[in-house]
Amino acid sequence: MIARCAQSPAPIRGGHRQAGFTMIEVLITVLVLSIGLLGLAALQATGLKESQMAYMRSQAVLLAYDMADRIRANPFQAASYVYDSANYPNALPAGVAGTDLTDWITNELNLLPDAAGEITSPSADNYTITIRWNETRDPAVVDTDCPNDDSDGKDLQCYQLEVAL
Repeated sequence: MIARCAQSPAPIRGGHRQAGFTMIEVLITVLVLSIGLLGLAALQATGLKESQMAYMRSQAVLLAYDMADRIRANPFQAASYVYDSANYPNALPAGVAGTDLTDWITNELNLLPDAAGEITSPSADNYTITIRWNETRDPAVVDTDCPNDDSDGKDLQCYQLEVAL
C-alpha cells in the first residue's frame, strides 16, 4: 500500500488567506441589484399608466355604445339627440332625449378626465357619437381633432362611433 500524505496548501504571502468578499465586490453587487430594482419599478409604473389609459378607452367605448342604444331605443326623437358639449346645459331638449343626454353627460364627466362629447347627424338616420378626454391630464393638451393625428403630442384622445338607424 501506498500511503498518501495530505498536502498542506501553499503558503500565502503575508501569512493569511482571503476569506469572504472584498468591499468592491459587494459594492458592485449592490449597484447591479439597484439598477435591476429601478428597472422593475419603472416597468411597474409604466404598466399602471397603460392600464389606466386602457381603462379610460374602455369607458369611452361603453359611453358611446350607451348613447347609441339610447338613440336606437327612441328613434322618433333621434334628431333631439344632436348635441355639442359647448352648449351644455342650456340647449338640452325636453323629454326622454333630454334625460338621456343629462345622464350621458353626467357619466361622461364622472368617468373620464376633462371629457367632452358631441353627437352629430351628418345625414338623416345617421349619427356620429364623439367622446374626447384628456388621457394625460396635461393642461397643455388642447387640440380637438378627431380622429387625432397626435403629431405634436397635444391632442385629446377621442373615440367616434357611427350609428345608423
